[in-house]
Amino acid sequence: MPLSAAELWDSTLVVLQPKLSKHQFETWLLPCKPHTVNGSCLYVVATTEFNRNWLENNYSELVRSCLKEVLGNDMDVKF
Repeated sequence: MPLSAAELWDSTLVVLQPKLSKHQFETWLLPCKPHTVNGSCLYVVATTEFNRNWLENNYSELVRSCLKEVLGNDMDVKF
């Protein structure tokens, strides 16, 4: 049974947390909310447009890598 967006995001946060400083994690990723999984993409809602842009430009590759650790295969992320 596939993971829900919430389960997938929660599992990804567990993998992400030790890879970032407490401040980075709590500022940029913890406030985000999972929206949906559509095919091979996890959609995550950022708190503001500024945060969305920052996440896309600075954390999307790391999040993709952590998603691969969780799932064992590639998955994209869109904020």
